This record gives sequence, structure tokens and C-alpha cells, in this order.
Amino acid sequence: MKVILQYWTSTLWGLVIFVLSTMSLKDTGAEKLFDFPHMDKLVHFGFYALLAVLMLFDHTKNKAPKFNHFITAFTVCLVYGGMIEILQGSVFTDRSTELLDFIANTTGAFIGCAFYLSLIKFNIIDKFFKSRPKA
Repeated sequence: MKVILQYWTSTLWGLVIFVLSTMSLKDTGAEKLFDFPHMDKLVHFGFYALLAVLMLFDHTKNKAPKFNHFITAFTVCLVYGGMIEILQGSVFTDRSTELLDFIANTTGAFIGCAFYLSLIKFNIIDKFFKSRPKA
């Protein structure tokens, strides 16, 4: 329970990714949002970039980030994205497994980690937390 509370934002976002990745878009009318080529790859990229950032944010709220935090966040995103892609091809009949989706997930997770690192390098995280009380 302590882990879920510490990682509540990334856990919630992970659940959102799971639901959106496994539901059929045919009945929702959301297919119209994906009218231009490879829009779904951009969505996958954004999902996993944000997941990586949220995981790092949750993990390093009260401590300095270390290299292994980045490796862990990237690996969790990689495995989670891979598992969802496999489930799409084997369990959820309205969805299919796509290698390019997995590549977009992986790229998003990598860029998310790099983005978080840049936020730390330019002290943006520290500036944000100075104006907030510690929990």
C-alpha cells in the first residue's frame, strides 16, 4: 500500500494507459481523432514519456535522483508497454500487436527520462517544490 501511495500519480496514469490501450475505439468515435497517418504513434510516445516523468517525479520527490532511478523508470515503461502490446494481440480481440507501437512506447519513455533529467539540470524541479509545503 505504501508503494501505491508513493507512486499514486504514475500508478493512476499507468491505469489510464491500460484502459485506453485495451478498449475498442470503434464504438467511441475516437477514430476520427486519429485521422492523420501515425497519430497513434504520437499518442503512444506521449503516454510513455509522461509515465516515465511521473515515475521519476514520484520516486524523487524527497530525495536526489540517481542513475538507477532513470534505469528503473525506463525499464518499467519498457516492460509495461511490451506487456500491453502482447495483451493487445492475444487477449483483446479488437486490438493488435504492433512493433511500431512498442518502438513509440520505448522512445517516449527514453525521451521522458531525458526530459526529467533536463528539469533537474536546470533546477526547475527545485524551484517548483520551494513554493510547495513538504508532505
